[in-house]
Amino acid sequence: VQAAILACFIVNQLSLWFFFILGSLLLSRCGLSLYLSSILLTVAMIINVPILRNTVYIQVNLLLMDFILAGVLLFKRNKMVSALSFALGAHLKVVPIFFLPVFLYTKKYSWLMYFFSTALAIILLTTLIDGGSYYIDFINNLGRWHTPALRSGSVYSLLVNTNRYLGTNLPVQLISTSVKSVLILWLYFLSFRSIQRRIFMRSEKTASDKVINGIIPLLFLMPVVSPTIWVHHLVVLIIPAILLFVRLESPRYLFFFAIGYFCTFLLPVFDWYPWSYLRLCGWMILLGLLSYVILNPVVPRWVQVLDGKLNLLVHDMVKEWNVADTLVVANKRVESHPMKEPDVALK
Repeated sequence: VQAAILACFIVNQLSLWFFFILGSLLLSRCGLSLYLSSILLTVAMIINVPILRNTVYIQVNLLLMDFILAGVLLFKRNKMVSALSFALGAHLKVVPIFFLPVFLYTKKYSWLMYFFSTALAIILLTTLIDGGSYYIDFINNLGRWHTPALRSGSVYSLLVNTNRYLGTNLPVQLISTSVKSVLILWLYFLSFRSIQRRIFMRSEKTASDKVINGIIPLLFLMPVVSPTIWVHHLVVLIIPAILLFVRLESPRYLFFFAIGYFCTFLLPVFDWYPWSYLRLCGWMILLGLLSYVILNPVVPRWVQVLDGKLNLLVHDMVKEWNVADTLVVANKRVESHPMKEPDVALK
C-alpha cells in the first residue's frame, strides 16, 4: 500500500511539471512567445487553489490535462500517438470523448480510427488484467449522485442545496438538464465558430490549428456536464483562462475577467451557502467572456507590445551573459597561461 501511495505521489508531481511544459508549448503555439507563455503559466500556477487541491489530494486531473495537451501537440507529427494520448485520457475521465466532434467536423477520419482502436485495446487490456468491474461500476454509477456538497460548483448542486436550505421545491432535474443542454450546444457552437474564425491559432490553416481552435472552448464542458464539480476539476480551465486574458482589450472586460479568475482559481474552499457558489459564478463569467472573444475576435495591441518588449529584454540579457562568459573565459586563459616578460640584457 505504501509503495502504491508513493507511486501515485510521484506520478502526481511529474504530471504537475509536464502540465507546465506542455501548457507553455501550447500557449506558444497560440501566438505568444515561449517566454511570455512560461511567465503567464507560472503566475497562474503559483497561486492556484485547484492545482493545490490536485497536488495535496493526489488527483488525476493534471495527468488528464497532460494527455489532452500532448494529444493536441502531437497531432501534426504523429496522429496515432496523438490518438493514443487522448484514449489514455478518456480512460481516466470521459472528458476527451466530448472532443471527438471536433475531429469529425474537421474530417480527421484516420485519427478517429486510431482513437477507437487504441481505446478498445486499452479496454481489453485492463479487462484482461483486472476484470471488467471498473467499467461496470462506472456504468452503474451513472445517474446515482449523492447530495452534492456546497463546495461543488455546479448548477445541479446549486439547485439541490437551494431546495435543502431555503425549503423551496425547484424541479432540479428539469432545470439542471435544460441548463446543461443549452450550455453544451452553445459550447459546440463556440467550438465550430472558433475553428472557422481561427480565434486562437491565426498563423496557418493547418489541421492541428483547427484542432486547437476547436478544443479550447470545449474544455469548459467538464464543469458543465458533471453534476458534481470539485475544486480540483477546474485545472482544465487554466489554459483557456490564459488565452482569454491575452485576447481582452477593454479595461471593463479585464475587470470582469479579474472577478471571474479570482472566484474560479483563487477563492478558498468553504461550505457556506450561498457564498460557496461564487466559484460557479466565476467560471460562468469566464465562459461569458470566452463567448464574447470568439464572437468578436480581436488581437489586443498591449499583448503584442508586451511580448515584443519581453523578447527584446531577454535577447539583451542573453547577449550580456554571453559577453560576460566570454570575458570570464578569456581571463581564465590569461591566468593559466601568463605572458612571460622579455629578458633584459644587463649591461
